[in-house]
Amino acid sequence: MSEIGLNGPLQFELLPDGQSARLTKPFIFKLACGTILAVPSGFTTDFASVPRMLWHIFPPWGTYSPAAVVHDYLYQSGIFTKEKSDRIFLYLMKKLQVPFWKRQTMYWAVKMFGKQSWGKCRKANQ
Repeated sequence: MSEIGLNGPLQFELLPDGQSARLTKPFIFKLACGTILAVPSGFTTDFASVPRMLWHIFPPWGTYSPAAVVHDYLYQSGIFTKEKSDRIFLYLMKKLQVPFWKRQTMYWAVKMFGKQSWGKCRKANQ
């Protein structure tokens, strides 16, 4: 499998709610344009935000987990537009060799339904 973490795989601790995690080490990754970014240690994520009824097809964690954590970070930080953050999510899933049908479905889900989450993050950062 192609890994995207320049400093190794995700390192995290599961939080008491059993559904979210906190990074215990920064997760450093490289974009297609060559830019290097880092999700900081201490960042909290729920991995892939998937409705529970779809977990049998798209569980919250899987091969795509590093891409989902980066996507959560990009939404929360607002360093890129929603559109660019969603495209980065798709790019990273491809690098992680997530099957085409799965990465396309997940990409279109965040593209179409991520607006509320994006807006909530923008409001929280004001």
